[in-house]
Amino acid sequence: MNYTPASIEAKWQKTWSATKAYEPSNDFSKPKKYVLSMFPYPSGRIHMGHVRNYTIGDAFARYYRQQGFNVLHPIGWDSFGMPAENAAIKHGVHPKKWTYENIATMRGELAGLGLSFSEDREFATSNPEYTAFEQGFIIDMFNKGLLYRKQGFLNWCPHDLTVLANEQVVDGGCWRCGTEIVQKEMYQYYLKISDYAEELLESLKTLEGKWPKQVLTMQENWIGKSYGLEFAFKLDDESEARLGAVYQSFDVFTTRPDTIYGVSYAALAPEHEIVRHMISFGLLDADTVNAIKAMQRVSARERATSPKEGVSLGINVIHPLTGAKV
Repeated sequence: MNYTPASIEAKWQKTWSATKAYEPSNDFSKPKKYVLSMFPYPSGRIHMGHVRNYTIGDAFARYYRQQGFNVLHPIGWDSFGMPAENAAIKHGVHPKKWTYENIATMRGELAGLGLSFSEDREFATSNPEYTAFEQGFIIDMFNKGLLYRKQGFLNWCPHDLTVLANEQVVDGGCWRCGTEIVQKEMYQYYLKISDYAEELLESLKTLEGKWPKQVLTMQENWIGKSYGLEFAFKLDDESEARLGAVYQSFDVFTTRPDTIYGVSYAALAPEHEIVRHMISFGLLDADTVNAIKAMQRVSARERATSPKEGVSLGINVIHPLTGAKV
């Protein structure tokens, strides 16, 4: 007997779909089980990472159905935001057309694997029915003061006229067109997660022994609580005069106050307001300005791992304890 999976599997997959075999039952006397896997980004094709992920979830869903549970096993599409816009730019099509065509393709591929997803509860995060709730959350957070707008530096591609995530910057250039990335100051929205830092840290303790230790450590490091001292470096009189008396000092933070006596120089980030002021008012020579702009094109992640570079700004501060010029 010949086994022809393409025809046999397609036949039964069509039957399962027609009979709604994978939809939750209306029998509410059954114990409930919700099996949720991470939504895929609709890039156009599934790959082996998708197959591994969703077959694991599917095994759970099928197991609990066999155990008599009323199983909800949905699938959705993580389709909203910058990845879809960047892909549309790359392929020269409208992001909506690109996104929903990819969803149709990947839906067919997942169905071809025989995965037992609910068809009636599928949605995409770019659907208005979903984004309406996200917009509602945004408005609520804004009204509560948890969402605020301020300027910050972003990776900007002058060719594609779009921002890029750190992962999309390759050797200082745009991953798509290769154009050199600049650090552009733009308005963006921030979530005031710091309001919940203490609560989050305390809550992590309830997960000890339940979550992997390395995951808890990563979460603690992400919240990033540290104890230290904040103090000011005051500009000396000559430097203050050079800056037009616009700046008198800048604040710094250290977790090691005992090392303050060993300070041998003070460094400012290339985006610091004092640096930008000096560039704007022509207080630095061309070579120094070019060196600073080169530093500004380096992402924060690269700066953390690459050798440190610096240039002299020709200004000095007063050591807060010794009174010496630094």
